[in-house]
Amino acid sequence: MKKNVKVNSKKQQVLLEIILNELLVVKEKLHVQQIKSNVITQKPQQVNIFGLAEYLNESPQAIFLKVKRKELPYTKFKNQTIFNVDEIDLFLEITNDNNTNC
Repeated sequence: MKKNVKVNSKKQQVLLEIILNELLVVKEKLHVQQIKSNVITQKPQQVNIFGLAEYLNESPQAIFLKVKRKELPYTKFKNQTIFNVDEIDLFLEITNDNNTNC
């Protein structure tokens, strides 16, 4: 967006150009911060036990125990236990709804 601004002197013109350049720098920094923020807040689609523990704010031992008791949906791939984060969210939502209805 460009606006025409009347300036009365060369000094005002220089100051206006400095201000506009600084604003462009700030705008670019904010854009980069927003991109970084979006990347950070996006959740991964699949995680291992340690990633799920961090995601659910629980200990890895608690996740191991829930897997052993078959209390969480998971997939085995080679020797790893893999969790789909969307499935976990849905499972926990359904589980919480069932527990509140009892």
